[in-house]
Parts: sequence; C-alpha cells; structure tokens
Amino acid sequence: MDKYITVTQATEALCRAGLVTTITPCLLALKTAPDADVVPTAPAYWEFLKDTAEGKMYGCSRCARNTILPKDAGGASVVKWFPYCHCGAKMHEKRLGYGYNAKTH
Repeated sequence: MDKYITVTQATEALCRAGLVTTITPCLLALKTAPDADVVPTAPAYWEFLKDTAEGKMYGCSRCARNTILPKDAGGASVVKWFPYCHCGAKMHEKRLGYGYNAKTH
C-alpha cells in the first residue's frame, strides 16, 4: 500500500537524515510536484446484527448504517462484499483490540 506524506514531512526527513542541507533539485522537485488526490479513511468494522430473510444484517461501527450480506454470498465475508461503508470508513475483518471476526457470524 502506498504511504502518502506531506512535502514538509518529506523535506524534514531528508534534512534529518543529512541527505540535503541546502535547496537542491530534489527539494525543488518535491515543492513543485502536484498534490496527490487522496482522502484519509477511518477504520471501522461490520458488526453482526441479525439474520434476515435476505441474508445477514451488519451495521457499520462508525455510522451505524446497515447493510445485508446476501444469502448467496457463497461464504464470502461481509468485508469482501462491502470493503467500504457509505460513510467512507474502510472496513476491517477484526475489530481492533477485541478479536472480532466478521466471518464467524
């Protein structure tokens, strides 16, 4: 996965490492590079709520919006079907620190 940092962070890291001490073509290139079109995502998980006639209902741990994993999902986890919630949260298989696994429901 790519890691995005600011120009200031990159410049400071190069200076701390002793790789640059003055304005160099490298620093000029960093300062004039186009901005990346990225948005930070919040981590969340799908919490099992109940079985329904259509499938298993899950709720987003961040915004509480519900989604249904269809009965014909073929054993796939809810995260494979819905890797992001409508609120923009990136869904994870495990709830951090609690050992929750969406595949077990």
